[in-house]
Amino acid sequence: MAKKDAALGTLSYSKTAEDLPPYSDIQMLGPKDMNGEDNAGSIGLIPTTGLFNDGKPSVIHGEVVATLD
Repeated sequence: MAKKDAALGTLSYSKTAEDLPPYSDIQMLGPKDMNGEDNAGSIGLIPTTGLFNDGKPSVIHGEVVATLD
């Protein structure tokens, strides 16, 4: 997904930092942890091949922009 420039500034948010989950509940999913060591909870490296829509956004602010040709 990507932002739609026409939507910028049209939304208001009422949440605060207190609405976020506690830091202890957040999991690092990258291949390395914050110390640069291998992460046991990793979901793997970012794919570079076989990407749908060549890795570009398929939906921009609710509008489908990818085609299935």
